[in-house]
Amino acid sequence: MKTISRRYRVHAVSSLFAGALLAGLVAVGVMTGDHPTTAQAQQGTNAMAVDAVPGGGVDSSRTVTGSGTFDVDVLITGAPTSYAGYGSKLEFDPSILAADSHSYLAGAVFDLCAAGTIGAGSVKSGCALSGGTTTFTGATDRIAFRCIANGVSLLRLVPPADAISNTTTLGPGGTTVPTALADAQITCGDGAGPAPTPSGASPTPTPLGPAPTPVGPAATPTPLPPGLEAVPLVAGCNPVASTYPDGTPIQTIADRVGPAGNLVSLWMFELGTWQAFSPQFPQVSDLTEADLLDVVFACVGGPGDFVRPVV
Repeated sequence: MKTISRRYRVHAVSSLFAGALLAGLVAVGVMTGDHPTTAQAQQGTNAMAVDAVPGGGVDSSRTVTGSGTFDVDVLITGAPTSYAGYGSKLEFDPSILAADSHSYLAGAVFDLCAAGTIGAGSVKSGCALSGGTTTFTGATDRIAFRCIANGVSLLRLVPPADAISNTTTLGPGGTTVPTALADAQITCGDGAGPAPTPSGASPTPTPLGPAPTPVGPAATPTPLPPGLEAVPLVAGCNPVASTYPDGTPIQTIADRVGPAGNLVSLWMFELGTWQAFSPQFPQVSDLTEADLLDVVFACVGGPGDFVRPVV
């Protein structure tokens, strides 16, 4: 015997019944692909429903705030036709809800129950009698959910016409009994979800006023000493080859990046790993030197240049 819930002990479902359960659920000729309403139960159709707020009737909707767990029940709400068991598959939106646990509530009636299975966006379960039939109505399953995002999720009982092992009551031997299904809806938070990001809209530029008036002649760049050249850099990371001799300290390379204060970091791919130098934190940098023709990525905050020997 295996404890399935705090209230009842039930046997694991036998392989014979499991086979009959699957065989019955694929017999879609017994139940059409329509998703009937509970009103049809008055015409001889059994009925199952999701109760969004367990206790005190069947609630088809619920609003939940916060990330705490809350319970939802699956019930057999009508049984004008006696049945030997039931199967249940409850679908939900996994981007809005998470299912934390499943337990059976009708173990005093059903003595053969399959282990409830929580999958990606669904909870599957099923129970049966070891003999005879019943007209039991009431809660059969309880699922603990929690909200993981704002939004609205349908809690849908999937009919057997959609796939095998779905929701219906079962006759002796696993044949399906026509069963009307009623869904529920959970609203997490305000249900709005994250605000969409506008696409295609350009921000309105802020007027900057007239361009400043030059107050003198433009500064003439200081010419480099013979044998040196300046490699232009743009904002971001620039791959440049070092033409300094083997074993040049990385601080020397950093000092050749201008203007002063423009260098953010130096990176080099060495022996399958990235090594880096930060001018702000040289004591914790693992890039210590560069050899002739090593490729160094100079990451700068704005336009500048890297001065190196001409080769």
